[in-house]
Amino acid sequence: MAVLSNRHRAYAHIRQKMVMGELTMGAHLSEEALAKEIGVSRTPVREALNRLGTEGLLEHAPNCGAFVKKFSRQEIWELFELREVLEGYAAARAATRLGPEQLEEMQHLCDEMLRMCRMLRDHKRPNFTDEERRRFSLTDATFHRKVIGACGNERVKRLVEDFGLISKLCNRKWPSSPSSEFNNACWTWGAHARILRSLKKHDGEGARRWMSDHINRGEAGAMELYDDPVEPTMIPSARTISSKDQLSVRYRKGAR
Repeated sequence: MAVLSNRHRAYAHIRQKMVMGELTMGAHLSEEALAKEIGVSRTPVREALNRLGTEGLLEHAPNCGAFVKKFSRQEIWELFELREVLEGYAAARAATRLGPEQLEEMQHLCDEMLRMCRMLRDHKRPNFTDEERRRFSLTDATFHRKVIGACGNERVKRLVEDFGLISKLCNRKWPSSPSSEFNNACWTWGAHARILRSLKKHDGEGARRWMSDHINRGEAGAMELYDDPVEPTMIPSARTISSKDQLSVRYRKGAR
């Protein structure tokens, strides 16, 4: 029973590192390092890596170990196309099912993202620390999980969770160019605020439209980073909306 528990712990830990963007395409996973990190032996880590391999998230090279799978450009495009359809559908369904308490929880998530954007602005910092980035990513992922969970379709929920995880793997790191991460964070908050505004109005079509737009813009950013991993500048979606507009008080009130 303990072995089974450790296997699940290892599996959940590695997946969480993927969700948080700590592992990207091509990253090497060391059994020994992960075992020390999790506090288990190498056996449950190896079993977790094998499971992730069968799920299409890892590749195993002889005598080299496990690596995060490198998805082709075509695979990434297909992934985002599926996410757009499924998450748009889920958002439309959620608009008719979310209650006041759930909407308030989602508002708190949006407020936390806005607080972190303002923190960067006020401290004149273009990028998050590693811990801040993990917290922002977790808030982002939690918002999406709440939308998907409210749609009432378990199959869609499982598919979207897997697609969302692969999307995280496709987001390569970009250099600390001025305002790059700040603008991207502002845009992400703004997209969530628009979706939430439609959800609060029980506007299914609006929620679907804004969610689809959110996924589309994420696809554009992922493609740019995929095509130019050496010197990417700024995610296209971030360029289209200024940080001043993103952080306006009027817009925030509108989101409520």
